[in-house]
Amino acid sequence: MKKIIYIACFFVSSLGTSVSFAQSSNVKVEWLSFEEMEAKQKITPKKVLIDVYTTWCGPCKMMDQITFAEPSLVQYINENFYAVKFDAETADTISFKGRNYTNPYFDPNKSPSLRNKSHRLAQRFFVRGFPSLIFLDEKLKTLNVVPGYQAPRAMEPLLKYFGEEWNRKIGYDDFKKDFDFSF
Repeated sequence: MKKIIYIACFFVSSLGTSVSFAQSSNVKVEWLSFEEMEAKQKITPKKVLIDVYTTWCGPCKMMDQITFAEPSLVQYINENFYAVKFDAETADTISFKGRNYTNPYFDPNKSPSLRNKSHRLAQRFFVRGFPSLIFLDEKLKTLNVVPGYQAPRAMEPLLKYFGEEWNRKIGYDDFKKDFDFSF
């Protein structure tokens, strides 16, 4: 009986250690605005990852808390992409590729928990649901829009598919069949 209690205590203490280690990680995605991303792009071109979210979206919040908190994914994103966080219902005017985009349908009287109309920039990318990830190449051309929540295990192949330019060589389904997870 003492062995069982000892093993249980060991398990609980090691679980607490691993949870506190994961939560104490200071690695964060280096989120940029569109303007900051374009300025950096002129100096050092990189692919771009845009996280399109809304304030009321539960799966968007889960991606922030789970996927974008996974240290190995965060490190890969920061090394290989410029990351932009984009509220698809913002009232802000956003400049992208020399053009200003607005949200003329934004209603400031709506509660933040209610849906607002989509920003024109979200419409330009044909975003239809939230969250969505948009992948751009170094010349800011759209490679793909991926709708829906992406768990860390689903995010790794997406990042590597676009980050390592596999999208130029093979279809995603074929790429994913032989994918070796490393995170």
